[in-house]
Amino acid sequence: MVSGFRSGLAGMDEKFSLLKFDRGNKMTSIRKFLLVILLCGSALAYCPLDHLFIGCNEDAIPGTADDMKLFVHSLHKYRNSENFGERFYTLSVSGMDPQNFIINQPGFDEINDGSQYDHPLKDPNRSLSGVRNVDYQIMVQCLDISENFRVTNLTGTIVLDEPGDFFNHSAQPDTHIHLWYVWRSTQPYVQPDELLWVTYQLYDAKGKYSDSEPFSIAFVKAPPAGDLAMDGYVDGLDIERFGYYWLMQGASQDNDYYERTDINKDGSVDFYDFAMLAQNWMTIAN
Repeated sequence: MVSGFRSGLAGMDEKFSLLKFDRGNKMTSIRKFLLVILLCGSALAYCPLDHLFIGCNEDAIPGTADDMKLFVHSLHKYRNSENFGERFYTLSVSGMDPQNFIINQPGFDEINDGSQYDHPLKDPNRSLSGVRNVDYQIMVQCLDISENFRVTNLTGTIVLDEPGDFFNHSAQPDTHIHLWYVWRSTQPYVQPDELLWVTYQLYDAKGKYSDSEPFSIAFVKAPPAGDLAMDGYVDGLDIERFGYYWLMQGASQDNDYYERTDINKDGSVDFYDFAMLAQNWMTIAN
């Protein structure tokens, strides 16, 4: 098994162009790190990196209207961020290319039906049913993304850098995938100081499941309270998003407080949240 991992790592040398890895000591260190992850992964309690979990039937109650509607469980969203309270990820300069600022999370996975003992989300009522890429094809589509920002994987088979880009999650070798978020600076070591974001939506190309609601991830800094569409502005589009969740209960970390609509995080979307949105009306994040 060890020799197999080593041969796999050797074949990955040319696939690290994403981060423009240098050869020599740096490459050796990276390969050693990956070898440790690969060898120890099965002994760890699931993956230490953050993931968004794809499922259906968000309320977990069979026979309700959302039984066949896709959603993303946010249990691990921002979990590893030092800015967990403000709910955004920080980018770090790449050691291999000082114009790239990166983070390698969150990735995606599916809610498990209970068969994977170490999976953090085991729920047969909310897991997808059928054969992946046969009975359903879950597409992860980019609805919006900041300029000079992209989402990719190490092999370059996934690249999202403009609205409309997508990848077939169901066609990946495993439900558990890692993604890299990369912002390209115009000059070396000039780090971003503005809000960056990517907004996704899930849809099933087979039509078995209905589309998810849009969901966004913030980077570098938190969006203004009320910027629910996460585009750097608080405007009419945010009112539309707010209206969708109006008076809904049960906001929590699991659903990212209804995509930040529960602004004061008290568990419900109400007039208190609307007042906070109104305070930032027409605010520009950057």
